[in-house]
Amino acid sequence: PNRLENPNIYHLDVGAMYPNIVLTNRLQPSAIVDSTICAQCDLNRPNSRCQRKMDWIWRGTYVPVTRNELQCIQLQLENERFSFNGQSIEKKSFVDTSKKGTNTGRK
Repeated sequence: PNRLENPNIYHLDVGAMYPNIVLTNRLQPSAIVDSTICAQCDLNRPNSRCQRKMDWIWRGTYVPVTRNELQCIQLQLENERFSFNGQSIEKKSFVDTSKKGTNTGRK
């Protein structure tokens, strides 16, 4: 069909929006790089715009576990059975395993 109205052309400057979105929502990039990683990058040039220096601050909260919560977790670990090496059918309680066996199942 032939249209008579003039088109509207929109341009979104996503490069300018990204830092504002990050700062407004208090987000941090999933990978913070340093000078050694930048040196290995193919896009590493003196006037590249990807090397924007930003100051990041920790915005997390540290909530230590209470004694009651610790006892609940320990009681739960005593009652549950785990298979630590994935090959054995036998499941053991957390307290019956050695330190070496419990660390192998962690990621």
